[in-house]
Amino acid sequence: MKLLLRGVHLGLNDNLKDYVQSHMVDHIARFYDDTAAELEVSLADVNGPKGGKDKEARVTFRSPHLATIHVTELGVDIYACVDLARDRLERLVKRELSRLRDVDHREVTDRESLRSTGPAPAMPEGMPTVGRG
Repeated sequence: MKLLLRGVHLGLNDNLKDYVQSHMVDHIARFYDDTAAELEVSLADVNGPKGGKDKEARVTFRSPHLATIHVTELGVDIYACVDLARDRLERLVKRELSRLRDVDHREVTDRESLRSTGPAPAMPEGMPTVGRG
């Protein structure tokens, strides 16, 4: 999984980079690890030195077979925002994976039900046939 990490009005020190790697990327990779997947994490200090709930973690998850997922968390501590964003992202990725598996399962079930109904009905005489020429 490819990680794109950036800080907006916030310095990204090694501790913060390691925290995002171990608490977000490694955690998501436990149940969805695809080399084509991309995780974009943007950490921001919204209000600057004013204080309050001004730390923001914006996460965008892209994968070839899943819908793009965006998660934003706002809080006082950037580490807590990363954890909350990870929890929401995990829930949404699992939901998308289950939808994908349900569609695949439904297609297999539909094909099996078509096989069990018997041969297709014969075409009426005089109907043009479509074929590859």
